Amino acid sequence: MTPHQNWERRRLPVSSKSLALIPLSSLLGFLDILVEVNITARTRLTQEASGVPRLVIEDCQALLGGINIRLLRGLLSGILDGLISNILRNVLPGVLCPVVNVVLDLTNGLLLTVNSLVPLGLLGSIQYTVSSLPIVSGQFIQLDLNTVVSQLGGGLIDYPLGNSKTAISMPPMTEATESQLGLSSNFLGCVLTALQKEGLMDIEISNGDIPGIPPLTTAVVGGVIPKVSLIYKDVRPLTLKIKVPSAPKVSLQKNRGIVTLFVKTEMNVVNADSKLTSLCVLGVDVRLDAKFSVGGDKLMIALSVDSTHLSIVSSSIGRFEVSVLEGLVGNIFRVAFLPAVNTVVGQGIALPKLMNIDFNDANIDILDDLVVLTT
Repeated sequence: MTPHQNWERRRLPVSSKSLALIPLSSLLGFLDILVEVNITARTRLTQEASGVPRLVIEDCQALLGGINIRLLRGLLSGILDGLISNILRNVLPGVLCPVVNVVLDLTNGLLLTVNSLVPLGLLGSIQYTVSSLPIVSGQFIQLDLNTVVSQLGGGLIDYPLGNSKTAISMPPMTEATESQLGLSSNFLGCVLTALQKEGLMDIEISNGDIPGIPPLTTAVVGGVIPKVSLIYKDVRPLTLKIKVPSAPKVSLQKNRGIVTLFVKTEMNVVNADSKLTSLCVLGVDVRLDAKFSVGGDKLMIALSVDSTHLSIVSSSIGRFEVSVLEGLVGNIFRVAFLPAVNTVVGQGIALPKLMNIDFNDANIDILDDLVVLTT
């Protein structure tokens, strides 16, 4: 299995020129020196073998402007002014460009955070890596990130890419101080699939477990499916086994996030010897609305039921009109299944820690196939 490559992008402000005013105050307790320097450095963005981007200097020039020397005390101010000025003009151009290298090293240290491995709760991990050489455009650096979602045992989560032939593009940014992170629907689908494969969306409900729903007994079901009352004349409790057997699908449209699930619900009768007898297996197509927020450096997801559609997968009591169970099943999904799923997805998806950018107060926009965080 090959790791699925999800699409993400960040844009970060970058500048290649600076005007530095360097004060050297009270040299040896005698002098006050003020030097105006114009440093122009042409930098190039490269990519190391590990995939980490790195800034390197191709050319650097340091031009000295005015040099203001003030002797705080002494009788040789005129001689010292000229001597020190000449020394500074000869020495400073050779030492200022290495200072730029120091600044770039600090920036490159931050760029090391691009490739990172973050936990996905207790069940796996997400690895963020740079997929191609970053693009420098105007005042921004643009990065395309791969995301590989792995299970705890090391297996990779492969998620279908879909049939979209339209290239995903980030919206334009208006402020040079802004940063953006785009999370694709495929990436979100991979994360939810990891939860599904671990069985974290599966629940089992017995009679009396969940307040707010009717008693799970043969008498209640027999009230809408008479065959059940004919077969089980004595009232017996029921259990429901709710499983998500296939990967959830995530769809992002303008201002709306949608998660669709196919859920199998097996209804079992608990016999006197505690053995289970299956009444029927229902298929439930569930459509959920997804709301996104950011907290604790994680993308948080909250789901709510938009619609459910029932079908019969199998039945031991013959055919019956499945619509009679829509009220009961719909109530169970809202009161029991949805809170359980929200507890799982509510743990959040860890975001990449790129250059220490804080997205906790980010504005969130939902576009076609993309959730965009802007801060």
